[in-house]
Amino acid sequence: MFSIYSESYSQHNVIYFSEFDIYLTPQKCTDTLKYFFGDSSYILIKLHDCEGASSFVIYNNKKDIKSSGFYSKSLDTLKKYVSVYDYSGNLVRIEVLKYFEPLKESDWYYYENKKLIRKEKYKLGVKLKE
Repeated sequence: MFSIYSESYSQHNVIYFSEFDIYLTPQKCTDTLKYFFGDSSYILIKLHDCEGASSFVIYNNKKDIKSSGFYSKSLDTLKKYVSVYDYSGNLVRIEVLKYFEPLKESDWYYYENKKLIRKEKYKLGVKLKE
């Protein structure tokens, strides 16, 4: 079960990137967002619409590209239960979170030491044979 704090997210567009376990609530449908991971690497996501169509680049802590790829928009709105807590950590209620989960699309690239080590191709979330 996913946990959130404070106000309800039900009126916002929530986008979930399952490969990175990131939930985003963008203020605009077309935007560029940066999310930092624990090891100082980060992902730069360029949103193309409110349902998750996007491109991304992940950089390591030395600002070298680790991977990049594309997402097509979510096919539908998904739902899951979430626990809502106040700022003191007390459970306030259980809600149903509506969210979009975009699908892997087109070419995904993986790098190591600034060299391309792997390329994968996707269509609507399905990995295609090379």
